[in-house]
Amino acid sequence: VLIQADMLLLAGTCIVDEAVLTGESTPQWKNPIGEASGDEIDSSELRSDSVLSVKRHKIHVVFGGTKLMQASGDDQAHIKTPDGGCLAVVLRTGFGTAQGRLMRTILYSTERVSANNLETFVFILFLLVWAIAASYYVLRRGLADPDRDRFKLILNCIMILTSVVPPELPMELTIAVNASLVALARKRVFCTEPFRIPSAGRITTCCFDKTGTLTSDHMVMEGIAASSASHASELRGPESITSLILSCCQALVKVSDDSGNDGSGEASDDADDAGDVVGDPVEVAALQATKWRTKKDNRILSADGRQVATVLHRFHFSSSLKRMSTVVSVYERDTNHTNSFVLIKGAPETIRSHLKDVPSYYDKAYKEYAAEGARVLALAYKHLSAEDAAPANLRHLSRDEAESDMVFAGFAVFRSPLKPQSEPSLRMLKMSQHQLVMITGDAPLTACHVGAQLHIVSRQAMVLHANGPVDQWKWKSPNEELDEPFKRDLGDAIALADAYDLCLPGDALAKMAEDHAMLETYIPLTSVFARVTPDQKELIVKILRDQDLGVLMCGDGTNDVGALKGADVGVALLTPVQKKKKKNGQEEKPPVGKGTMMIEDMRRKGIPVTAFHERMAKMMDDMAAQEMEASLVQPGDASMAAPFTAKEPSVRPCLDIIRQGRCTLVTTMQMFKILGLLSLSTAYSLSVLYLDGIKLGDMQATLAGVLTAGMFFFISNGQPLETISKERPHPRIFSMYMFTSLMGQFAIHMGFLMHMQQTAHTIMAPDDRQEPGGEFKPNLVNTVCFLTNFAIQTMTFAVNYVGKPWTTSLSDNTMFALSVRWSVGMYVLLSLDLLGGLNDWFSLVPLPSELKYKAILLAAGSAMACRLVENTCRNCFPCAMPLAKGGQLVARFRKQRNL
Repeated sequence: VLIQADMLLLAGTCIVDEAVLTGESTPQWKNPIGEASGDEIDSSELRSDSVLSVKRHKIHVVFGGTKLMQASGDDQAHIKTPDGGCLAVVLRTGFGTAQGRLMRTILYSTERVSANNLETFVFILFLLVWAIAASYYVLRRGLADPDRDRFKLILNCIMILTSVVPPELPMELTIAVNASLVALARKRVFCTEPFRIPSAGRITTCCFDKTGTLTSDHMVMEGIAASSASHASELRGPESITSLILSCCQALVKVSDDSGNDGSGEASDDADDAGDVVGDPVEVAALQATKWRTKKDNRILSADGRQVATVLHRFHFSSSLKRMSTVVSVYERDTNHTNSFVLIKGAPETIRSHLKDVPSYYDKAYKEYAAEGARVLALAYKHLSAEDAAPANLRHLSRDEAESDMVFAGFAVFRSPLKPQSEPSLRMLKMSQHQLVMITGDAPLTACHVGAQLHIVSRQAMVLHANGPVDQWKWKSPNEELDEPFKRDLGDAIALADAYDLCLPGDALAKMAEDHAMLETYIPLTSVFARVTPDQKELIVKILRDQDLGVLMCGDGTNDVGALKGADVGVALLTPVQKKKKKNGQEEKPPVGKGTMMIEDMRRKGIPVTAFHERMAKMMDDMAAQEMEASLVQPGDASMAAPFTAKEPSVRPCLDIIRQGRCTLVTTMQMFKILGLLSLSTAYSLSVLYLDGIKLGDMQATLAGVLTAGMFFFISNGQPLETISKERPHPRIFSMYMFTSLMGQFAIHMGFLMHMQQTAHTIMAPDDRQEPGGEFKPNLVNTVCFLTNFAIQTMTFAVNYVGKPWTTSLSDNTMFALSVRWSVGMYVLLSLDLLGGLNDWFSLVPLPSELKYKAILLAAGSAMACRLVENTCRNCFPCAMPLAKGGQLVARFRKQRNL
């Protein structure tokens, strides 16, 4: 059942799936308002006159758009519901709900990215200046001639303005982006903001979530450590009390098909076993390790069936508290006796303050396993008297009271294996000089260990211990053998980052937030962020972007929405939905497609089935399969907010996005340069040549247009190389490289064109000269200028094709290489007049023998000169290599010191 509004729960309890809002698969328990949830800051929030805060009291709020999984009414409630369900009051509807606000955030809060808006606008202004200058030259010369038709003069000036600023500019720039969209879609990567693809070519820093992104969601419990002083560093299997904590201190939900009733109105134990247990992977792994069985009515049975535990109350897990606890009663069938306990588990550093007696080996034991990359949970318990466990008292039992004076039971050690593609992918990013950053909610020691396996941490790691005032903060190594004092000074921070890889825990970030300068100093220098909240993830990404870094963020949940939206490139990973299995263990067969049904129906009716029918049926089945696959993306997936969504559970799509981003960026930049060169040449042709009576015939203009459109299309088909190069493509239109290359080639083009024009003038008879306002007639000057412009177009595309080390070389881009060869061959055929009929078709006159070979030699020389200019500019003005971690801070520090 989908909830239609945000509602405050007044009576009864329910279990909801909030993946639509949080991206987490763990179902959430909801308690009625007035009960102690454990999330209160102080007991005053439970008073009847306290102010409702949805954020603080979210354990009592059922949010719109979430899925109701189970509901249990309260028989003792003052107001009874007609169907015995829960009682709630509607708080908000529509866009006022939590889901509505999320949708508004996704739709309106981010800047809409397009293809270099500002630079494109300035580039058009640059071309417009040339167009206005050319129009002014034609207008001035035309007005000086009293016999010139004024209407045609004004029309020609307008034509210059509209032709020099190409109207096809948006389409030609979009070609590269669309080609990249198709290429990414083939790799199961989908983009909702296409013009972010070139931004992926500018990425310098790659940030990754850990659990579910770099490591598997599947957790494996290795055992219990430090259950006693004699076994402080030894892993053992769960014992009686630790099994009780692991199996009962959880928020798992039994999901079944409602087939567990035996007809008597009560569900039997065997019937209750039907269904799947869903929830946090750590809790699922712990329950599997203890072999206890959870039921649908808050009961948990031991493996041997001798103990039946009933959860009386839950203090739910909170990311800020880093712990959860339950109050349970345990019925011993052998002795017919019932005991009550408070069970607690959580981060070791958090549970420590709740213990009655802290063992001497406590810190050493958990840090040893955390340093090896394990996820460690501290377990504790205490007995509760029958009076304290009474329902009337439990309703108002505060969390602090329940979780005080706990008895330590041991550490549960879990591991989540690395995903197979994580290490190779991050190694390639490291080799291509991308800065790697891990942002995780896991423990610092665990994060540092995983970071070392994935090339994020390559030197001695140092974790900040922010205890007490700032002057008492310390940087300590994971084994605490090394320590360094914390200093605010930028120079000291840079010196520390030069020697170590830094790890900032979330509590330290929270304390640094009081002084924003400290955040701006240390966040760009840090490699690992641990125990961070979703808001802190967003803050980290924002500060990295403020340092002029191109930031990629990769996550797998909508709880990463802030970071995914704040990054230049946000990549959401969608775990493929596993095929459902029948009760006999076999996979369900996919539904029969419409195409297959059509073929079967035709055969039943005796209609002949041709190859065409089979192809059409296959296309129909493929389209249906794609629609079904697209429907697997739920509204709560990270894809709602992330510009990129990868239907693959590994980080390998990040490599594909960066490769394709560089390819698109290179293609876009070379398109700008080519358009600039062609527009400048057009300005000269439509002004100076027009006044000289030189025009284009219909077929000549058609050939030039087809050549331009075809080459623009083929140039966008360049494919990215498999290896990501250390070299970066030029990210900006207005750079010294672009300016010098463009102006150098334009000078060569103009020299070639003007020389050929003057040569033709000296040869052509004066009677063949054509007036600017007259009808088009083929002559020598027209032929020479057309062939020269044709050669300039061809060499402009060929010379400015970039290729390696980012995209395939010109020879490997088959269609573009063929179009260049065909254009060169066409130029030679037309210049030498080898096919007389072809020249007549294009309204060209034969060239004199002394001009034929000169045109070919000068065209080849101009092409080589342009290539020399391009290579020289590329070598003299290479794109700046990305700075080392914190490089912007180092540059700023040196500048301040020099001043």
